Amino acid sequence: MPLLSRTLCVLAITVSLWSASAPPCRADDKAPAPASTATLEPAQPSDNPEYDRLLKEALGEFKLGNWTEARALFERAHELKPSARTLRAIGLSAFEEKSYAEAAAYLTAALTDQRRPLTDDQRTEAEYALKRSLGYVAQYDLEILPEGAEVLVDSRKPIMLDGKLLLDPGKYQLEVTADGYQLTRESIVARPRENLTLRIELSPRGSDGTTAPQAAGGDDDGLTTQQWIGIGVGAAGIVSLGVGAYFGLTAMSKADDAGCENGLCSDPASEKLNEEALDAGNVATVALIAGTVLAGAGVVLFFVPFGGEEKPQAQALRVQPVLSTQHAGVQLGGAF
Repeated sequence: MPLLSRTLCVLAITVSLWSASAPPCRADDKAPAPASTATLEPAQPSDNPEYDRLLKEALGEFKLGNWTEARALFERAHELKPSARTLRAIGLSAFEEKSYAEAAAYLTAALTDQRRPLTDDQRTEAEYALKRSLGYVAQYDLEILPEGAEVLVDSRKPIMLDGKLLLDPGKYQLEVTADGYQLTRESIVARPRENLTLRIELSPRGSDGTTAPQAAGGDDDGLTTQQWIGIGVGAAGIVSLGVGAYFGLTAMSKADDAGCENGLCSDPASEKLNEEALDAGNVATVALIAGTVLAGAGVVLFFVPFGGEEKPQAQALRVQPVLSTQHAGVQLGGAF
């Protein structure tokens, strides 16, 4: 079933919010199918004329595909008479705006709200839209020290669901504050379907509001032996990554020149080129893996002291694997 059709189904069903039940959908892909908004009955009049007017205008904007306007009107109607059905309408409007994190939050609230609860059909449709929304967002478990610190995302209150931070794909800046601690900012890039843990530890402030002084110790100037080793290891990693990139490009070039499909080549020359492409690809894989490991080890050696007399610093390092359906790698981050 085409993606557009499945999307239209969720949208069209939304405007049946106040009718007894939604028009039936086709069963392709076990997902709701498009329903005609032209056959929808108007909402039943309530005891609040302003509420009725807002609903009528919201449904009209929704039918025209004006999702932002429809959502704003649904939100105003919800302020007058909050219910599970207005929450559902806001959530599906947010989904159409591609605000998937907000859509997930509103749809989850709609499924649990007991004020004018959803019908069975509406609940099924909301659960389906919620599942799709969660498939487009990144989810993060936050480990913040000290406990009770305030977290803002781009200076706004974060969207939390089941204890996890939800973010639409994109770049964000997290701001973490707590009484007696220095403000900490961390930039992150959210990707669809990521599920990671973010650990942020704040540095204490002195009594005059400045960063608390650190205990003296170690050399105050220059780099330690361990840091020089880290630089060497990291440099070796960068070189290895460069070698891997070179052989990777060589492998792709030879594979294109060979023109073999599924291992079948048209002549001996093509077969030889194909074998050379495979060999270059193997070298590229080994070099890239080694380069990633060495570069990561170099960062750790440079920033994290091991044993002996340490120079206390307010620092934190995070090394995490990043796995998704679209990419794989290692994420390095922290505050130093």
